[in-house]
Amino acid sequence: METPISKSLLFAALSINALIIFSLSVTNMASIYILSDLGGNKEIASYTTSFFAIGNALTIPIGLHFARAAWMKLVLKISLFSLIGASFFIAHAPTYPIFLFFRFLQGFASGPLLVLIPSVLTTLSNDGKKNFFVRNTTVLYVATSIIAGCIGGSIAYEWDWRWIFHLDTVLTGSLSAYFLYRVGKLTFPTTHKPFDLIGYLFFVVGLLSISIWCILGQQLDWFRSLFLCFLLTLGSISLIYFFLHSIHHSHPIMKIKLFFKKDVMFVLVQTALLFSSYFGTVFLLSIWLNQYVRYTPNWITLVLGIMGITSVGVMLVMHKLQEGHLLPTLMIAILLLAYSCYLTMHYDAEVDFKRLAIARIIAGVGLALFFPPLFHLILNSCGPNEGMQGLAIFQMTRTVSSGLGISIYATIWQRREAFYQDRLGGALTPFSEQTILFFDGLTEYFLTDSMKLAELNVALEEQAQSLALNDTFYLMYYIMIALVLLALWVYLKQFWKTPAVKVHEAGAG
Repeated sequence: METPISKSLLFAALSINALIIFSLSVTNMASIYILSDLGGNKEIASYTTSFFAIGNALTIPIGLHFARAAWMKLVLKISLFSLIGASFFIAHAPTYPIFLFFRFLQGFASGPLLVLIPSVLTTLSNDGKKNFFVRNTTVLYVATSIIAGCIGGSIAYEWDWRWIFHLDTVLTGSLSAYFLYRVGKLTFPTTHKPFDLIGYLFFVVGLLSISIWCILGQQLDWFRSLFLCFLLTLGSISLIYFFLHSIHHSHPIMKIKLFFKKDVMFVLVQTALLFSSYFGTVFLLSIWLNQYVRYTPNWITLVLGIMGITSVGVMLVMHKLQEGHLLPTLMIAILLLAYSCYLTMHYDAEVDFKRLAIARIIAGVGLALFFPPLFHLILNSCGPNEGMQGLAIFQMTRTVSSGLGISIYATIWQRREAFYQDRLGGALTPFSEQTILFFDGLTEYFLTDSMKLAELNVALEEQAQSLALNDTFYLMYYIMIALVLLALWVYLKQFWKTPAVKVHEAGAG
């Protein structure tokens, strides 16, 4: 029987998936220009990505519930139309809080699509087209996030950041119209199961509260804020109840028992830490190069574009990755990412393009190699009827870690900057040797004393930023080493278990 899925429908589905990833990452570089227009400072630039990611994760369980359900087409329509509307209103946001509200709604609307679209295709496709979709999805997840940040920064720099979301609205509307038209003619096998409303409400309250606590902690001073303490308490209680409720519920919104599988937990830990570092790296480098090294977005696009081109090229070559090599490939990828962090943690305010490019090329190879193994490992770790559950949990982990990773690493960077400014600035008195030497070097420019002091403050800030960036990548480096050791331990356990299984099978025969 011929599959009703055509190449054009596959292309539309892949494009919508790519637009969701595009929307998540498009403000990484453009956030500085958005803040300058709507009001704010660089310390809250990460919010533009974080709130989208949290909204995205909150509705993934809805997509999981309605996958292969009778109302699947209706949920698809509501999600796509809501996504188009949110993109339109973002482009017309008058203030930064309203902008963040619609970014959250944009993520909220697109969350179900991350499960519903793969469900449509895997239900009606043959094995060849399923593999085509999975293979190209892994390429899109890595490449689109880099390309989106570059495009967003360039448009905001050359024209106006609002054009980013005008473009997003037009593309999403066009692809959605075609996708819904084609899907409307298809029929799907449907299942009927009750929706766990109580579990979902506790999931939303728990994840939203904990996420807001992480995102706003730096600005509201963590445990000194009664509001944040309330959110932390409420979120912790809600998530604990959600886990206990889901374990004993006959039809939970997510199969929590999957979390107790060692293979699944291994993949989720790797996914959370790698994606948080990945998004944190792209965001921090974009802000640092723009604000302190004085690179224009076009030059930053070139730097990050090198990483994107490298990753896409390697992934296209490695598309025939064998399942037996998943863990070794993952370890090689993490080692490359660790080496990239090692090179990056020796940057200073006078870093040159060559050093930037070398580190990004190595990171691009690592990015190309780490995502496909994780994607295949999570699917292999689930049972024959748990594939969609595993995909939903993987997607939720990826989006939450991406959004919170940016906020957490931005917070670490800001706190280390304050530490170095205090330490370095405390030694720069009017009579210190460093201050006198710095002022003497400015004599030929005929500056006044106040102008010299302003130049000293700029130099101090740039030095503190560079040292803080180095410390942040030190942390990433040690996290990567820990992940390599964890993967090596899992690989050795599997290696030593394999001969015993084979002997047992041979004896039984």
